[in-house]
Amino acid sequence: MKIIKHDLGSEFNEIEIIPLGDWHRGNKKSRLDTIQKKIDYILNTSNAYCVLLGDLLECIIKDSKGDPNTQYLTPQEQLYEVVELLKPIRHKILGITTGNHEERIYKVTSFDISYDLAKHLDLLDYYDKTALYIFVSFGKNNRRENKRHTLRIYAKHNASGSLKMGSTVRVLEDMANIVDADIYLGAHTHTPMAFVKPYKIGFVRSKTIKKRTKAFANGGADLDYVEYAETKSYEPKCIAFVSIVVKIQDNSGKKSDDVIMSTKLEVMY
Repeated sequence: MKIIKHDLGSEFNEIEIIPLGDWHRGNKKSRLDTIQKKIDYILNTSNAYCVLLGDLLECIIKDSKGDPNTQYLTPQEQLYEVVELLKPIRHKILGITTGNHEERIYKVTSFDISYDLAKHLDLLDYYDKTALYIFVSFGKNNRRENKRHTLRIYAKHNASGSLKMGSTVRVLEDMANIVDADIYLGAHTHTPMAFVKPYKIGFVRSKTIKKRTKAFANGGADLDYVEYAETKSYEPKCIAFVSIVVKIQDNSGKKSDDVIMSTKLEVMY
């Protein structure tokens, strides 16, 4: 797990966090149109930021899982295409991790192609192949003058033997058993999902209990129904835009959260 720190300044009291992963560029069924829509949204929305969660590349190589006949670009070509796609929003990327598809190449060759992706984007300081813990400071903290509000994001590709919706929920919720955070971002199951959960926290110093909210999101995949999924009787998945919106609220003196967190999920056809 790598700790990453960002200060976005005081301009925005509301920011949007978008998980990007499972593009599978190089696969014939990868949806460049929906990928580009997400990139354009991030580029044109001043307070929108993203985290890269792996499987951006298809990475089928000799003796790995997958059918080479479904891959129309070599892994190297996949890498260069994804780099070019991401260059316009590189200043809005909060962190980068790898996925099991990129891991295929690492296991066989010891070459970390996701590391190379981060290097081409000049974002190596924001890369870790295991998991990311991201501190994002923004806006104005109502309780402390001249201080930002700081958001904590835990993000990783995740792994699950089941692609059912309930399994995705469980894996996301289990991330909260690893480390305390405000937002948890996952990928891998291709199931777009976003939800919030309330909880209460006790403060020793003030001897009070306050309400808090955690948000969870799985970004889904930009990939149409592929042959191997149908062969294995996997259910089709929606392609969707998923995000978490965080807004600082004025709650001085109240026993409630400093922010309001909400989710977005829009199906993309």
